[in-house]
Amino acid sequence: VGIYNYEGKSEHSLPLQIGTCLHLVEEYGPKTPGKAIWYRGYSMKNKDKQGIFPASYVHVKPCKVENEGRFENIIPTEDPVMKEVTFVLRDWAVKWKKLYVVLSLFQESHPMFTRIEEVMVALINYRRQLVQNTITEDQLFSIKNEIIMRIDWGNGKLGLDLVPRIDGEIIDDEKHSVISLYRVHCNSPRKLTMSRQRSSKENRHYDTHHVLVNVRGFPCNVGDEAEIYLSLFDADTNQFISEKFLVRYSKQGMPLSMDKLDAYYGLFLVGIICKLQTKLTNC
Repeated sequence: VGIYNYEGKSEHSLPLQIGTCLHLVEEYGPKTPGKAIWYRGYSMKNKDKQGIFPASYVHVKPCKVENEGRFENIIPTEDPVMKEVTFVLRDWAVKWKKLYVVLSLFQESHPMFTRIEEVMVALINYRRQLVQNTITEDQLFSIKNEIIMRIDWGNGKLGLDLVPRIDGEIIDDEKHSVISLYRVHCNSPRKLTMSRQRSSKENRHYDTHHVLVNVRGFPCNVGDEAEIYLSLFDADTNQFISEKFLVRYSKQGMPLSMDKLDAYYGLFLVGIICKLQTKLTNC
C-alpha cells in the first residue's frame, strides 16, 4: 500500500498515490528480508502497467494469492473489520466533502456534519487499536461491535447502502439467494437498534474491586489429598461471580508444595455496577 505520493517521471517508474494498492513482483537490494531498496510491481486498478518505485514509499502487508497468473485473486490476510474501516473512511470522505460544499453555498451549519466528523475520528481511533493489537479478546469483540454499529449508522445518514451482515461478518452475496439477502437487510435495522440499546447499558459505570485471599491452613482431616476451590459468591443473586482459585493439601493437612506454606494467595478481580450494593462473601 502506498504511503507517500511518487510522481515516477522516468520511463520505467510507476506513479504512486497514498492508499494505492499494489502487487509486488520483484524487489531489488540486499538479500536480507525487509531490506529492499526498490520494488517492481503494478497497481491493482491497472494490472497491465508495471513499473518500479522506492521501497520506502510503500508498506508491505501479508496476503494470500489464489489462482496465480493473469486472473489471480489477491486476498489480504488482515482483519476484515480493519479492512472495512479503511474502505468506509474513503467513501465517507467523498460524501463528507460534498456535504461541506453544499452547506458552504447556503452558508448554513448542520449538526450532522460535525457528528459525521466525530464518528470518522472514532473509527480512526478504533482502527489504530486494532492495528496495535495490544487489547484483550473481550476488548477486541467490543471494539468490533462499536465499529460495525457506527459504520451502519453512517451509511444510513449518508445515503449509502447498508452492508448485509450475519453476526457482524459481511456475507458473500454470491453465496446467498435474493430472499436470504432481503431477510438480512430487514433484520439489520432491528439489530442496529438492539446494539445501541445494549451499548448504552454496557456504558454504565462499573466499580472494580480487588479481593486478596491468603489461605493459611486447612484444619479438616480428610485422610487423603484434598483440592479446595475458592471463589466469590453474591448472596443477592445466589451465584458465583468469579473464577475458581485452587488450593491443594496433602493427607497430613499440609500444602503439597512447602513453598506455599502460609503463602497461598489468590487475587480476585470483580466489576460491580455502582447502583447495586452487592454483598460479597467468601465461599
